[in-house]
Amino acid sequence: LFLVSALLVAWFFTADPLGRGLASPFYQEALGQGGGNISLVDTSLLTPIPFPSPRPVQGWDDFPAWEEMTITRTNASPYRRVMGEPLSFNPALLPRPPEDNGRGVHWFPTRAQSRETVDRYLTEVTAMRLRWVVVLQGLEPYEQESNTYLRSNLKAAGIMPVVRILASVGPLDYRRLEETVRRLLPYTAYFQVFNEPNLEDEWGAPAPHSTARFLEYWIPAAEAVSRAGGYAGLPGPSPVGDYADVRFVSETVGLLLAWNRQDLLNRAWLAVHNYTLGAVADCAADEAGFGRYRRYNREIVAALGVSLPMIATEGGPVPPPSGRWGVGGITPEYHAACLSAIYRWL
Repeated sequence: LFLVSALLVAWFFTADPLGRGLASPFYQEALGQGGGNISLVDTSLLTPIPFPSPRPVQGWDDFPAWEEMTITRTNASPYRRVMGEPLSFNPALLPRPPEDNGRGVHWFPTRAQSRETVDRYLTEVTAMRLRWVVVLQGLEPYEQESNTYLRSNLKAAGIMPVVRILASVGPLDYRRLEETVRRLLPYTAYFQVFNEPNLEDEWGAPAPHSTARFLEYWIPAAEAVSRAGGYAGLPGPSPVGDYADVRFVSETVGLLLAWNRQDLLNRAWLAVHNYTLGAVADCAADEAGFGRYRRYNREIVAALGVSLPMIATEGGPVPPPSGRWGVGGITPEYHAACLSAIYRWL
């Protein structure tokens, strides 16, 4: 399979969902780095949240769009709702495949394949006892049934598809998205909208780009997924993006909480792209590679007081470009051993 990814499904659930995050060291440190207090609708329920302005990064706009979206806009925010719904994610309610072992693979990075191709490689997936498969799905009318044969056979094999909606970061046809999700619900509940939004190349909307602008497009998409009955995935940031991935994650969940979108957080999961970046001694433990989700989790807990479920939709050791095995210590033997170690850990 073209992109091999060890899918980690991490279910986290902690108590005190709001109290610890607001006074976390992350936000206290942010006060000294240039930030502001984001006013909430009802400050008698929650104190204002200190939140940092992003550090300057080439290609990403800090001012005025960031300040306008996250600090000076209060009740005027189109995404603000009256406080009332607590953070109360129950991981036991999330659907999982039978005999779930947390292992999965990214299917072909194309919109559709022939029946012969599906039969051939699904036999391999089944033999490897993989329980999760990431599948791409377009929104055009002619694409709505393009993967029906694949989805039906995955379901028959007891494998959970994770659907990534093919779209650049920008406006979507949200009604069509909702219809697509409803059509696919018999097969899966997990829908990732957009991909690696901390990369300039993944944007369709014109600059300036920022975490806040990304949420302008993700929020109505997540609302459409939720209305249809699905779980909307926050797209996995690139670990080598134009904007730091860990910071992007912390800003994303912090803004959703500041805008009182607990309704979306309670149905959200985070896609993770935990590629192994170079040869390391312990592929499963390395927090710069496969273990990168632990860094994200620390930031999420600092912001929310609870963790979010995570599904690694891309990841694992990356072969050198142009088949130049040996570059950076990546050999076929290392590639196989590293991936095997990750699956054993799962």
